Amino acid sequence: MHTIHILNAIHKAFFEVEKPVHFCNYKHCCECAQHDQTLIKYTRETISFEQLGYPGWDPVCFINTNQGFQYYLPALARLSLQTGDEYYLSQFLFHLNDERINSLITTQRDLLADFLETLLDWMPDEIEDHFDTDNILEKIMQLRDHFNSIT
Repeated sequence: MHTIHILNAIHKAFFEVEKPVHFCNYKHCCECAQHDQTLIKYTRETISFEQLGYPGWDPVCFINTNQGFQYYLPALARLSLQTGDEYYLSQFLFHLNDERINSLITTQRDLLADFLETLLDWMPDEIEDHFDTDNILEKIMQLRDHFNSIT
């Protein structure tokens, strides 16, 4: 399946996930409040590498609900297509932790696995250059293993 078609399918699969009022414990500290405001300010269509592309200052790390993560998941997939200085796939794979994967329904998991497989075909050198090959293969296997989705 072509990457753009998969991105459209991912967008549709998560379309009904409503944007949360808050994404994290914004009262905890200034950093939490700032990350929450960033996530509130943008939508899954408008958020960009500028807001999410720095591992040391990543609002997605502060999202404390599966709804918040699922709301932004189409944007994270979109950003994962970027290469060069705006390579985002490493961060996307990091954010696909066990809890978040297990919160997805089968259709969503299958689409993400298809997407990651497509990336392996589309940008194998970039993935290898960032040492993400093993990680992406592990995430694909985890997404395909529907029997581990029991929470």
